[in-house]
Amino acid sequence: MTDDEVAEARAGRGTVREAVQARMDDAGIDVWVTPAAPGPAPGSIEGTGSSEMNRPWTYTGLPAVTVPAGTVEGLPVGLQCVSRLGADERLLAWADPIAATLSDAVDPADDG
Repeated sequence: MTDDEVAEARAGRGTVREAVQARMDDAGIDVWVTPAAPGPAPGSIEGTGSSEMNRPWTYTGLPAVTVPAGTVEGLPVGLQCVSRLGADERLLAWADPIAATLSDAVDPADDG
């Protein structure tokens, strides 16, 4: 990429972040909750799996945390929680009860 392309991409981050946070304001959203990945974790240590579901948050610079959400075919799946820029501690405060609720609701013997 050229220096100009990098500068343009970085400038776009703020625009997208502002639009996401404005949507949060309009809809009364404190935390976005999304799948952490399009499927379960890989079955080996050869890779980390798809980053597809966290790329938007990485691009905007918004804080994200993933909590365990059970298993599919014996492999773990996660739920991603995302909040506003600078709200990292508040996000973690939201993630803790979400993780606890999922832990209580997911039967470890259930395989998807």
